[in-house]
Amino acid sequence: MAALWQELGPDGARAVVTRAVGEMAARLAEIGRGQAMDDMPAVLRAARRLSRTAGHVGMARIAQVANDVARCAGQNDQVALAAVLARLVRLCDRAVIDVDTAPGLSG
Repeated sequence: MAALWQELGPDGARAVVTRAVGEMAARLAEIGRGQAMDDMPAVLRAARRLSRTAGHVGMARIAQVANDVARCAGQNDQVALAAVLARLVRLCDRAVIDVDTAPGLSG
């Protein structure tokens, strides 16, 4: 995210990261719905999209864990999916807090 801040300045970086966090939240909700409905292709698609979004704004750990969610969905491994999805939710929650408190990014 530091690269975004340098490239776009505080206002531009804030806007990009805010949009990305909103997009990630929407994808996380899709993953949850797909898991609840046992729709692994939907989980897989949403996890891949979340990973790309996170990667674009420098949230590499979230991108990697979202890829892990996609892998679990692709293998239809429900136990691993539940565990990795819980980790993804924690990371996304922490990212929202970090963005809200980051110097130059907080509103």
